[in-house]
Formats: sequence, structure tokens, C-alpha cells
Amino acid sequence: KLSNHANQFVDEMAPWNLKKQDIEMMNTVLYILVEVIRILAITLIPFMPDSAHKILDLLAIDPKERNFEYISPEYRIKVGKILPAPEIIFPRYIG
Repeated sequence: KLSNHANQFVDEMAPWNLKKQDIEMMNTVLYILVEVIRILAITLIPFMPDSAHKILDLLAIDPKERNFEYISPEYRIKVGKILPAPEIIFPRYIG
């Protein structure tokens, strides 16, 4: 449900349009999405550990902060945190 709501949020907020209209709102929307991705990745560790850890690596989340305790808002990503260069985690399958 959370990922579905996040997809709906992206569609409704259209950050690609906000870039031209309201850069501050675009940054807020993207920050919210990064936080949702962080929470989803932590919850996916038991089911997809390799992929979840790759996502958390890309968000520069400390390995000690990758359990359910750290889903709490007090552990959210700090604004301005420098992230590593993005990488493909789920390559597109062309069959």
C-alpha cells in the first residue's frame, strides 16, 4: 500500500513540472519520496536483502541503521546529505 500511495503521490505532484514552477516544493516532494524509499527498503530486507541493502547504500544509510527500529521519523535522512552516484538496482528485462 505504501508504494502504491507513493506512486500516486508522484503522479499527482509531478515533480518534473514543479522544477519549472516551484523548486522548493519539488525538493519537498523528492525528499518525501526518498524517505518512503528508505522505509520500504528497510521493510524489504527480510524478503529481498541484497536489493534492499543496495537501495539503502544508495541512500547512504549506515548499516547499523537498517532495522525496524530506524523506521521512526527521528532517524529520517538529514536534508543536504550527500548521496553516492545512482546505480541501477533492478535492470529492465527485455525478453
